[in-house]
Amino acid sequence: PTTSPSVILDYLSGSRTPGIPQNFLDLEPQVDNSPALNEKQLLTLLANHSTLPLAYWSANTLRPNGS
Repeated sequence: PTTSPSVILDYLSGSRTPGIPQNFLDLEPQVDNSPALNEKQLLTLLANHSTLPLAYWSANTLRPNGS
């Protein structure tokens, strides 16, 4: 099997995991700049997913914690 040059360079530079830089202080934070969804927009988005039905979400949004 062949090894890509970037993997070799990562190995030679001391990185134990390919693609992860050693100096974490030089990294730029990834900030989510997307607009916040209101509850109606969120419910519309979640209604398209079969794993979280709209009826279940609506019934459990106002339930207090611990019950």
